[in-house]
Amino acid sequence: MTASVMSYQIEAEKFLISLADILMESSLIEVDEIPEGLSVLTNRGQYLLNYHKTTRQIWVSSPLSGAHHFFYNGSNWYCTRTHCFLSELLHQEFTSLGCMVRELP
Repeated sequence: MTASVMSYQIEAEKFLISLADILMESSLIEVDEIPEGLSVLTNRGQYLLNYHKTTRQIWVSSPLSGAHHFFYNGSNWYCTRTHCFLSELLHQEFTSLGCMVRELP
């Protein structure tokens, strides 16, 4: 595995671990670890987040906004479709569901 692939994987894992820790603070969300990602069950449906090694992206399936692919730009996860940051998208959606407890990583 090359250094850039390992770096991406480390950043993806750090983001998902931090996200899981934050979301577990809410009694309105159920968080489960899945291979290379997370399953997040809310009152409006299920989010699936996983990192895709081949494309070096985090893929998100949202019950509110659909599918997104995020690449790491060296400091943040950036959406290839909507050009927003992953933390901003998730914070906005979880806040609208009444599930957000604090700022995301």
